[in-house]
Amino acid sequence: MGYVYAVLWFAVGMILVFKMGKENKAFFAVGGFFFFWGIWQTLNEILTVDMYVGIYGWIFKGTALLALILCVLVVYGERKKSLIPTEKNKSSNDSNNTDK
Repeated sequence: MGYVYAVLWFAVGMILVFKMGKENKAFFAVGGFFFFWGIWQTLNEILTVDMYVGIYGWIFKGTALLALILCVLVVYGERKKSLIPTEKNKSSNDSNNTDK
């Protein structure tokens, strides 16, 4: 059953990177994390070691936390970029209205 999850995580990563990545850069970070998760799940199935317990579990949780922080930063940066042109257009429209 674990192989099904590995394939699922790879498929989600591919969809996010190749299809949704054009819309927002945050999908690259999330998709990369799902690729990592697919590799982790595959290793969990292949190896005799449980990759979600002990030090390996902490490594996975730390990587998940870093991926979450990276996604938040990318989304914040993208949102800030999209708001700046909107504010410039709004201020230029306001100045055009006051000139008339």
